[in-house]
Amino acid sequence: MFVEIPIVFIVPLKDASIFEKESVTLHVEVNKPGVVLTWLKDGTELTPGERIEVSVEGTVHQLHIKSAVLEDAGVYMVTVGVIVSKANLEVKGENMDVFPWLLHCKTHRISKYMSRFS
Repeated sequence: MFVEIPIVFIVPLKDASIFEKESVTLHVEVNKPGVVLTWLKDGTELTPGERIEVSVEGTVHQLHIKSAVLEDAGVYMVTVGVIVSKANLEVKGENMDVFPWLLHCKTHRISKYMSRFS
């Protein structure tokens, strides 16, 4: 008698937060190799292309997004049959921390420093 083991996500998708122009990799792991998964964003199937790559290594399936744009934010899902794992991807505006040390200065010191360039 042959009993097929049901597919389960050993490691589900996890929420992620990145800045514009950064890359991110979402990944899941299933309990057996050779499984074909479908990746979706906001309910629409994703098509690999210049910025979006899908890869599989054994039981680990990855979705890699290069140089993220604000429109990449959303709910990402990976499915196999009726089994689903989902996560939110937050894409924040471009990281403008050009002078991170300024965050630690007092307000008047920042104003005084910035007035030099006015």
